[in-house]
Amino acid sequence: MTLSTRAFIVPTIVLLALTLLLAACQPSDPPAATDANGAASDATSAPADIQNDSSNDTSEPSTDAASDDKQMVGTDTAAESHAANTEETNTTDEPCSLLMGWDPWEPYHYAASDGQTRGMDVDFAQAMAEGAGCEVSFERGEWAQLIKDLQAGRIDMLAGATRVQERESFASFSDPYRTESFRLHVANGDAIAGNDLLSLVDAGFRLGLTDGYIYGNAISAIQDNPLTSGNIIYAPIAEYHFDNLAEGKIDGFLEDPYVAEAIARRQGWENRIRALPISFGSHDVHFMFSRSRLDQDTINRLNTALLQLQGDGTSAEILNRYLASAQ
Repeated sequence: MTLSTRAFIVPTIVLLALTLLLAACQPSDPPAATDANGAASDATSAPADIQNDSSNDTSEPSTDAASDDKQMVGTDTAAESHAANTEETNTTDEPCSLLMGWDPWEPYHYAASDGQTRGMDVDFAQAMAEGAGCEVSFERGEWAQLIKDLQAGRIDMLAGATRVQERESFASFSDPYRTESFRLHVANGDAIAGNDLLSLVDAGFRLGLTDGYIYGNAISAIQDNPLTSGNIIYAPIAEYHFDNLAEGKIDGFLEDPYVAEAIARRQGWENRIRALPISFGSHDVHFMFSRSRLDQDTINRLNTALLQLQGDGTSAEILNRYLASAQ
């Protein structure tokens, strides 16, 4: 053995001995875990205590996040529920909106020079609606068509209506709030006299009536009698009676004296017509409400408000405002 070889082998032996000595001092490793097939588990898997810590760290934020999500969802649901309840409450508390039909019939309802709907029954309707917590607007039409509109549910109410059985099927009525009467008006200067309308009609008198109006039992008997019904000429609104009288189409017409006076004044007929002394009596009139558009609670509130007007003097004030000026 040469000197160089010996120099190489000796350090190598020393290094090997040191390595064996260090290996003997290390604790033995546990056997490797195996899966169901006997294969060794992944050597890179984290120790159990590290995995548990990691699992705990992951689960707690996840649970808190879920809890926060549930709380947020619950808050949104409560807010939506509150909003829905508020909306429902507001809908209930909103004032009802009423649509009243009217036909030209001064001083009860008419179009004023400023374009606004005015009149005695208009004032009654507005005061009644206000007392019931409602708002009211107005739609002009012809009476016969307005009755059909009320029956079909296109309008809520009409004023100055007579309560008769044939209307009960589609309408409810307020308590009476005023009375009305009709007079037989003829052209001034015509030699027409008498105190019995039936006798006049039997003799050929051509009578003007407004389509859809209820005049009372005496007039209904003439309307329903085939021998006299042919002498009745109907008009859609009261103003047409004046035109028909001027054109010789009728001999006279029935009309509320205040309405006839207002039309005569507006058309310059003050000295061209007169009322015959034939009494037809007077009868109560009511507000007529559409059953298909208004519930009973609203109708009751309106009627209660109307009765309140009579109790606090408002009704008398409205009547005097118009009728006193018309006399």
